[in-house]
Formats: sequence, C-alpha cells, structure tokens
Amino acid sequence: MPVHVNNRHHLAAFSALKYAWIERFFSIEASDRKMLERPAWIIEQGGYVLTLTSGDEVVGCCALLKGDGQHFELAKMAVTPAYQGRGLSHLLMEAAIAQAKAVDAQALDLLTSSTLTRAIGLYQRYGFITLPAKCHPDYSRCDVVMQLDLLNH
Repeated sequence: MPVHVNNRHHLAAFSALKYAWIERFFSIEASDRKMLERPAWIIEQGGYVLTLTSGDEVVGCCALLKGDGQHFELAKMAVTPAYQGRGLSHLLMEAAIAQAKAVDAQALDLLTSSTLTRAIGLYQRYGFITLPAKCHPDYSRCDVVMQLDLLNH
C-alpha cells in the first residue's frame, strides 16, 4: 500500500479519519478542530500530511508538524478500523521517520495518552523514549510526551 506525502486531494479524508478515531476514544478538543478543520495549515506551516491508501480509499494517516528548530511532532496517526491489525501503523511510522530524516530533522516528538498502551508500545519499538511531562496545555487527553532522536537512529 502506498504512502502519499502532502497529497492535497487526501486532506478531507485525513480529517475524517482522524475525527472518527478521536471520537472513538476521546472527545474532540479545540486544538483538534483547529488542525482538522483546515489540514492544509499543516503543510503551509512546513509540515507534512502522510496518507496510506488502498485503491482510492485513505485507510491510514499521520502528520508531521513543524516544531522549533529541527524538531517535528508526529501527530494525528490513525488507521481505519477495517484495516487495523495488518501492520499499517508500521508503514506509517517508517514513512514518517523517513520523511523527517529526508528534511534533516534532528528529533521527532509526540504527545499521547497513557491509556493508549498499544500505541505507546509501537512508539517504543521504533526507539521513542518517554520524557518527563504533565498534562499538555492544548490537549487534556495527553499525559505522555515521547521523543525519537533521529541523529542516532
């Protein structure tokens, strides 16, 4: 299955998939709406939207948000329920890491919830380490901050 980078035709599907994922586990917050109501903002700010397709259907997604310096934030990862359990999160993770390295990023940061143990396990398998953190000011659900050092990955 191909991974696409910044395909503007996939932005509506990216938003729909991520809205559905958030609503399945949490509640939509203001910061979610800001990003998902206009996902082109991610690209305009120097970031990337990655989408994974099966035929014409977007079945997975994530974003790389441009951060400070040479840091990017891995965000908004989701795989549609019908395609879960097929290793697609690994395809997205590998594509996101490759994209970050291609633009000479030094680190990937991410925010997650301690309730998402499978996701945390995925991030740890790729070398992300947990940093000391408290609840994030923009997301009440985020109580875990992780980072991948790309210079030594």
